[in-house]
Amino acid sequence: MLDLSKMFTSWERSAFRIFVFCKKLCHILTVMRSRTLAICAAASALIPVGLISFSLLNRDVNGFTAGFPLARRFHVGVFDGALWFHSHSLPYTGGTVAIVREGFPSPRTTALDFPGVYYRFIRLPLHPEPLWTLRLSLGYPVVLALVFPLLWVRRFWRKAHNPAGAVDAPTRVCLRWLRLGRRATNQQRYAE
Repeated sequence: MLDLSKMFTSWERSAFRIFVFCKKLCHILTVMRSRTLAICAAASALIPVGLISFSLLNRDVNGFTAGFPLARRFHVGVFDGALWFHSHSLPYTGGTVAIVREGFPSPRTTALDFPGVYYRFIRLPLHPEPLWTLRLSLGYPVVLALVFPLLWVRRFWRKAHNPAGAVDAPTRVCLRWLRLGRRATNQQRYAE
């Protein structure tokens, strides 16, 4: 039987144990990252399906297009080139909120205007439930739907066409650490 304690010093045995632990941890992280990426790629296929279904479920309220009610105060719709989330039967698209007489409380509003994003939150003093609207350009969900499948295809293409590129960065770090550890060990042997 081969006794490893005579071949290696305690420092080398400890370093080897740490290396084995790091290698196992890197493998676990790589597998988890692959699964997570595959799950996200599959889930991103649901984004276009959801957009199409919500565009079909839009409803007409007094001549205006409104979203489909998912809950009492949560409506979702795809119309006017955007994905709409709103609290009431019709989304707030701008305009006068209220005309207030002197001495009465005025409504509180919060707004965000960003390229492709329109958000309004309005709390009227006499109504307990706020009015809110969020409009996202269809470009955002479409780009989100494309990102994960492209990453997934890129990863499998790299594995098929470049076996060296298939080694993930954590594994490369572990291998580099092992080489540096062996160099230090050899330098210690030659110094003695």
